[in-house]
Amino acid sequence: MQPKAEMVHWMFATGFLFFFVTIALGLPGLNSFVGEFMTLLGAWQRAPVLALFGAIGLVLAPVYMLRLFQGAMQGPPLGTVPRPDIYVGQLSVLAPLVLAMFVIGLYPALLTNLMTSLGQTGLYR
Repeated sequence: MQPKAEMVHWMFATGFLFFFVTIALGLPGLNSFVGEFMTLLGAWQRAPVLALFGAIGLVLAPVYMLRLFQGAMQGPPLGTVPRPDIYVGQLSVLAPLVLAMFVIGLYPALLTNLMTSLGQTGLYR
């Protein structure tokens, strides 16, 4: 049996990877959901058939993302040497990105207003 400290460290890294896998799936309240929704909405207005193909891709995305997670975290170990998962320095780089993902997902108007104003300025030229 693994020591508790090593097991907690492994569980933390596994949870962190699972969090990023779920972000990539486009769950509501996270940044990728906003982009996927706006893309499908715009595609539906112009080309509904292409929007349907995009929706099929959104349905198939969880299949490969969860298989990726399962293979990476629950598959057989590739080597005999244990390797550390994530260090505090790496976590300090990733934490602001996670916070930005939530901010963009919960309040997307921060970016859409900026993009709209820049787009309108470019159209008037």
